[in-house]
Amino acid sequence: MKLADVLIAGCIVWLVSEVLEFRAGGFDDTNSLVTALAFGIISIGIWVFWNARDQENYGRVGVALTSLGMVLFTILSVLTVGTGITSDVGHADSPLFLSAGAATTVGVTFVSIWIFRTTQLPKWTGVILLVGTLAALVGAFAPNLVVLQGISSVFLAIALTRVGLILRKA
Repeated sequence: MKLADVLIAGCIVWLVSEVLEFRAGGFDDTNSLVTALAFGIISIGIWVFWNARDQENYGRVGVALTSLGMVLFTILSVLTVGTGITSDVGHADSPLFLSAGAATTVGVTFVSIWIFRTTQLPKWTGVILLVGTLAALVGAFAPNLVVLQGISSVFLAIALTRVGLILRKA
């Protein structure tokens, strides 16, 4: 199995977790565990960017930071089980969430810059990754905007799936 396939699989699991979260009206133990599985898979699959054509050093730093962020979000999702927390607002001020959010945001920013500069991937994927990541963070800190987290997650999963499909052929 190629890393691109791992990324695609992780994104499909992520979409399933978002559907479960929507149906439950927020986090519950099941969708938290499915989210943990998705983020764990994505933390591996994101490395498909490492050897992509035209990859630059800051893009590689972005891959490493994004992977680290996904690992930290995996741990956070597991730790959410049994707590009664129903959205990211419930743990947005925790050191683990802040570390995961920082690593992911900086990492995705670097990866997006590389996407804007390469001819291998459509520019819209970089825009979705960057805007979607920022929107998810806004949703975590603003209780009235928590819906942004779910919507942006769907767009992020779709954009990463598209990237995986393109890189699978490369």
